Amino acid sequence: MIHELTAEQTALLPAIRDRWLRVCLSTEPADRPAAEVALAGAYASAGLPAPTSVVWMESPLAGRIQAAAMAVGRERQRRTVDVDDAIWSVLLERFAKAGGKPLPGLDCGGSVLAQLREAASGEIQQRLNAEVSADVWWGVRDALSDRRVSAEVGHQAFARFTEMVNEALGVAEDDAAPRAVRDVFTVYGGYGQHDAWWLAMCEFFEQVGALETTETLEPSRRLARSCGQWWAFENAAVLTERPRVLLLDQFERPHSESGPAVEYADGFSVYAWHGTEVPAGTVIDVDSLTVERIEAESNGMLRPVLVDLFGRERYLREKRATLTHQEGRWGSVYHISTDRECSALHEVGGCRFIPIPAYVHTARQAWAWQFQKELSAFDNSPNAPFGVG
Repeated sequence: MIHELTAEQTALLPAIRDRWLRVCLSTEPADRPAAEVALAGAYASAGLPAPTSVVWMESPLAGRIQAAAMAVGRERQRRTVDVDDAIWSVLLERFAKAGGKPLPGLDCGGSVLAQLREAASGEIQQRLNAEVSADVWWGVRDALSDRRVSAEVGHQAFARFTEMVNEALGVAEDDAAPRAVRDVFTVYGGYGQHDAWWLAMCEFFEQVGALETTETLEPSRRLARSCGQWWAFENAAVLTERPRVLLLDQFERPHSESGPAVEYADGFSVYAWHGTEVPAGTVIDVDSLTVERIEAESNGMLRPVLVDLFGRERYLREKRATLTHQEGRWGSVYHISTDRECSALHEVGGCRFIPIPAYVHTARQAWAWQFQKELSAFDNSPNAPFGVG
């Protein structure tokens, strides 16, 4: 097992990262013929015939809507879920308004994504688990990938899709649609160009001898180089275009002060400040920022941006916060003791400060408190929840 990289192995990382980062950040129009050939190759690798119908959409949101419409259309034909037909009608009408429609006369079949992933990466993942320590795995991931773009795009597409579905079903934002309904239209997809970080990792571990071959990934590589996200069914597939606008800061994080940081041809867009998603149209007066203004901000995803603009060190200094514990990915704990305040902060991911009780002293305790779990639940875990950091 690889527990530590040599200097020679570490020297391989920059070139691999740069090569695959260009794929991840591409704003070139999709190479549709190449993508469809690659998709057929992915099906063949899983022992499946190529899909008879391929639908192209302009963005990840449109792709998700189209995949959901096809899944709901299939369920409406098969009626395997005991749900009033009126619900399917409402959803199909809403999906159609958003540009997604079932394919007339075609049963798209069930999702085959799991089969395609297992054929491409199943043995590779098992091999990496056996040959590479967790510390090395995470270190290489951090060195090779910038997952901010894919994370922000994916989160925004899913959030807007969920909002649309809840509106169609007449449920409140914080309610869940009936599970049977959600199970039908929640169709997981492949990431296309946003699989670049994983493909880069596999290339690196093949070069250093942890993997014997990554030939099974060739269709995934070709898909990443030719299109955006995609969804795969037994008889049909949905492929999407890449963004037409992608603006980054000096650390290659999505960032724009004057408009969308990421924008697709159909208008789907993501607003972001230095890699953190913010509401559309956000305007920040940096000169008027204070600690009080930052802590009064009700939008949790905007607060780290305000701290970053205000200055992390200045924020800690004005809060009179003292570092009392630090543990890698688990984050840092700061305690505040003044005439007005006795409390603590848990910092995760840089500039993201979460208020915690003063009796919490370690970063793992902070996670346990936030997740309302016993500390023992995290004792044997080498990494913080969700790989924060």
